[in-house]
Amino acid sequence: MTGESGPPAKTFEDALLGLNPWAAAHWDELTEILSGTDHAADADIPGTDGDVAAHCEPFRLCRREACLNRQTGGFDVWNGWAMDMAEARRGLTKTARDHALWRQLAIADFSGHLFEKTADFAGFMFPGPADFSTARFLSHAWFNSAEMKDRVSFADCRFESDAWFEQSSFKNAAGFARAEWHGQAEFRNTRFQSDADFSACKFQNCAWFRDACFSGLCDFTGSHFAKDAGFGQCCFEGEARFASVTFSDATGFEDTLFTDDATFDGARFDHVAWFSRAEFRGPVTFEKARFSRGRHFDDTIFPQPESAVSRQQAMLQKKLGD
Repeated sequence: MTGESGPPAKTFEDALLGLNPWAAAHWDELTEILSGTDHAADADIPGTDGDVAAHCEPFRLCRREACLNRQTGGFDVWNGWAMDMAEARRGLTKTARDHALWRQLAIADFSGHLFEKTADFAGFMFPGPADFSTARFLSHAWFNSAEMKDRVSFADCRFESDAWFEQSSFKNAAGFARAEWHGQAEFRNTRFQSDADFSACKFQNCAWFRDACFSGLCDFTGSHFAKDAGFGQCCFEGEARFASVTFSDATGFEDTLFTDDATFDGARFDHVAWFSRAEFRGPVTFEKARFSRGRHFDDTIFPQPESAVSRQQAMLQKKLGD
């Protein structure tokens, strides 16, 4: 008696279509575009050369609709899909093409979307890139405790009300360039594990980054803080750029640690600036910075300047080592 064979093993494409049935209508075109293209394995957020949506508008529209439907379904629906997608990537991706297919379907595309009601993404996991660029949030935006596993863009977004990103995690690059906040911007205890771009942002209300950690380059160049700016107890492990920033109200960097270069050249502090007990371990510059209403650097730790003697000792040690 011969043993009966079980059902055929599920292929990677079967798994992806099971999680994303909306993609079936575009599958042939999708696979054709990606076949033999090595760069597709590195597909970035929507709008880049690696994204199929740039070549197939119907596919982009279907993917956006699927994203919106999952978000409307709430935490359980979204995270159920996200965890299954993450598992598919770990267990089934074998080739660059497999990875590219996965990435195309994992992109969360909300670019340019108008969120008329509360946008609730609290606790959501984003397994692939997420694009919220040019989106507009008319009511509260909740991203607290969200986990962004890939690149995310909020470039040119407009938040008309309060936006919460507290305790969220950005494991790859986070782009907020030119975003506008008209409500409070809440980034307390947020973790940026790669570069964070907040250049040319407009914070029209209070901005709170207390206890946040920036592991990569953190760039606030040219941004404007109209109300309180709270950076107390933050940790900047990479370069911190605050050049040409305008702080119109009280600004706090108390108990903050800067382990790399810190630049405040041309910054304007129109109200009291607090740097009490901050520690600068790398070079820091305040060239042409203006303090209009008082500055507090009590117990601030600055790097020790290199002396001529220490330079000579270093040169001697290098020669002896050679």
